[in-house]
Amino acid sequence: MDNEKPLLYTSLSPALLHLYDVSSSIVVIIDVLRATSTIATALFNGAKCVIPVNSVEECIRLGRQIDGVTAGERDGKIAEGLEYGNSPFEYPEEFIKDKTLVLTTTNGTRLLHMALDNNARGIITGSFPNLSSVCRYLVDKNRT
Repeated sequence: MDNEKPLLYTSLSPALLHLYDVSSSIVVIIDVLRATSTIATALFNGAKCVIPVNSVEECIRLGRQIDGVTAGERDGKIAEGLEYGNSPFEYPEEFIKDKTLVLTTTNGTRLLHMALDNNARGIITGSFPNLSSVCRYLVDKNRT
């Protein structure tokens, strides 16, 4: 971006993402109380990886295929057919270490896929547990 300072836009709802051209931007998905805090916590506690998916059906299918931990919610309740919810407290190291978490949520994981579908240049998740890392990454990248 040369010497230009990057811009910061805030979309308060996934329904508004289409108003922004994200093709040259880094999109930071923030679903602080659940999805993104759960992702950060699971990774910090040693999860092999976290795979965010759009639907409960995809979560169940993929979880069976790879022998992953299937988790998520719809409207704040553990979705029918899933093993676990989306609270960070459900993923301590002794449970999640070396496992793959397949996660679906009402807003957070859906927004990740919306950003992908809108050709975001980069996508990261932001939450209180990884706030400093997110800030350092964005400053380093110097991109809208």
